[in-house]
Amino acid sequence: MDQEEALKLCDELRNLVGEYPGANAAAVRRAKEINFAFSVDGRSNAYLREKVGAVVGGISEWCSVRKWQKYGADPQRLRGMLMNDLAKLERAVKQAYRRETSA
Repeated sequence: MDQEEALKLCDELRNLVGEYPGANAAAVRRAKEINFAFSVDGRSNAYLREKVGAVVGGISEWCSVRKWQKYGADPQRLRGMLMNDLAKLERAVKQAYRRETSA
């Protein structure tokens, strides 16, 4: 996988987070598939896998009927945390795949 493909997967993860939480098994399944894609990629390091895991965990909570409520009554709190985790993931992707773009 190259940097462009990895960033597209980050965008796909971002698009799985809708405006409001709720049950979405297909989104959780796709997030887990993306997690697997990063885990088997040779350029992926432990930090990057940790960030992907955090995002996928957050998406699993966001796409549940009630788990998101542990962050309070306002779902935007969890959504904000997810967006922050996604920004960290994108930085980790750029770091892990930077050698390829500068060659």
